[in-house]
Amino acid sequence: MVIFVTLTRKKKKLLVILLPAAGVFCIVLGLILWVWLGQAPQENNPFEIRRSQNGNEIIYCAVKGEEGADAFDSALFAEVQTLPCYTFLPPEGWTMTEDGLEANMINQYCDVFQHQDGATLWFEQRPALFQVIAANDSSTAYTVDPASIQEVQFGEMQVIYFQENQITGVYWIYAQSLLSITCDGVRDINEMLNFITCVDYDALREKPQQMIQPLSLQRGYYHGEDRSSQAYGSVGNPEVPEEPDMPSLPQPPEGYELVDDFEEPYSDYRIEKYQNQQGELMSFTCTTGANDFFGKWINPFVYFPFTGMSNEELADPDSVQDAVVNGNPAFVHINEDVSEIGWIDGYCTMELRFTAPMTAEQLIALAETIQ
Repeated sequence: MVIFVTLTRKKKKLLVILLPAAGVFCIVLGLILWVWLGQAPQENNPFEIRRSQNGNEIIYCAVKGEEGADAFDSALFAEVQTLPCYTFLPPEGWTMTEDGLEANMINQYCDVFQHQDGATLWFEQRPALFQVIAANDSSTAYTVDPASIQEVQFGEMQVIYFQENQITGVYWIYAQSLLSITCDGVRDINEMLNFITCVDYDALREKPQQMIQPLSLQRGYYHGEDRSSQAYGSVGNPEVPEEPDMPSLPQPPEGYELVDDFEEPYSDYRIEKYQNQQGELMSFTCTTGANDFFGKWINPFVYFPFTGMSNEELADPDSVQDAVVNGNPAFVHINEDVSEIGWIDGYCTMELRFTAPMTAEQLIALAETIQ
């Protein structure tokens, strides 16, 4: 059965008015949905991108996160201290020349590959914490020029591609890791995206266990792969508990006051700086495992107006004397700039340094108060 409805002239006028209005409403609603749906994926992207108001060029790129946070913040260190190490399986022609898992770096791996044509590739992995990658603010430290980068959507992955000064690279984030591949030469986006597909996230690499070796002191030994520099200090690989007991000064020496101290959270490094009314400085350093003595201090918490042992002193075996601190071997070094003692105790390596004149007996007596 068909029902015919007769429209009055008044109803026809209403339809003429309402139909276009409904169309406009649908268009506006569609735009709102399009913008909302289009913005949602951007909010989930791990990189923050800012563009200029007058154009579309990128002026800022950073990993989203709390500004100023890094892998040494106490609240974050526990989460990133076991950063996974993924495997990069390069295309034919590339050979690994440096294994980042074996390098002495905290929560960071950098594998180096060499191509048969001479090009070099770096595959780097670090915690996905706040980091500025590019910015046009000269006061901000950044890796690349923002004008050289492009934002690329590679499947569901946001990728930052850059090409600058004959170097090409990509950044992306997987799980809790910030990954990057950087390569010599001018390379297009497709080639760099192909490199990303060469990362095997399931093939996790584990650092081989090193043989436990108690600490011992060595004088004038060579260190570094190139064996180009000498140092005094401790060597070995002692077993260190998860929560090491770090020795400390029971109280400052007479006339000295603590002016700075630094201890890395969840780590094995402590340094304290003291000063007396004459402006003379003293420092106490304690690390777990092996460490060098009598070297240059560049740590902002401890500054001394001298550069450490000279090459002449390093070449002269009489410049450093053997000593004993609480039954443990020690070295004493005294010259016109510094009076210092370094020693080992269990899994700790410790050092005291003074700009004030001190005798070997005074240094040993003070070192023996540290427990």
